[in-house]
Amino acid sequence: MNERFPVKCLKLRQLAEIPRADYLAAAPPSNLEKPSVREAFLKMLRRPPEPAPVTNARPTWQTYAFNVAAWLRLPNAVDQAVSLVLDYQDAQGHFGLLVDEARISGHSAVMLTGTVTLRTLGIPQGIYIREGLNNPMYFQATSVS
Repeated sequence: MNERFPVKCLKLRQLAEIPRADYLAAAPPSNLEKPSVREAFLKMLRRPPEPAPVTNARPTWQTYAFNVAAWLRLPNAVDQAVSLVLDYQDAQGHFGLLVDEARISGHSAVMLTGTVTLRTLGIPQGIYIREGLNNPMYFQATSVS
């Protein structure tokens, strides 16, 4: 299982949002050929998540597994590390899981891939794929011994 970390201090750029249909319990209707049924299903997926009702029941732990891949082309990257992060928010807060990272330089492209097991408290409010450039000079200058 991947170890999660808080992402509020990271500067990540969003690449994609994982469709809510991939992790919600609502199954698609079997008769999507009918325009009215298909339209109602798409409206349900586009609707923002409803806030959870305030109850005394505690949320339960949910486990999700995703295969994540991204092909990044980064022109003018000078000896930098790039990271692919799965970013999500659940009842405990906003967290991220490191999927893959690589070092790039010059005009290069890189494929970042990985399998991530996500364990959330309750249903996630949103799951996003983000990338971040890590400048090693910045980390060397700000590291504390």
